[in-house]
Amino acid sequence: MSDRSTAGRIVARRILVEERAEAVSMRRVGDAVGVTAMAIYRHFPSRDALLRAVADVSARELAAAWTGRVSSGGLEERMAAALDDFLDGGHAYGAAARG
Repeated sequence: MSDRSTAGRIVARRILVEERAEAVSMRRVGDAVGVTAMAIYRHFPSRDALLRAVADVSARELAAAWTGRVSSGGLEERMAAALDDFLDGGHAYGAAARG
């Protein structure tokens, strides 16, 4: 995957987190990355494919955090820790996206 498609995914994820899925468009992502919308289409055949790629990367990141977690404590404690990972990932991404 090229740097532009990675940048496109990152921008789409930022827009998705900050403004919801409806705000994500190929033109908007392309403008933010500095390429045409058609260049984004070379990497992602559709807006849905771009959003799926964002979801896939996000799910892999969350799974990696959960996989690395030590399974100690009771169910409630482990569930709270898993939810903390989920929220921490969202907050960390939001802060990085804002600069």
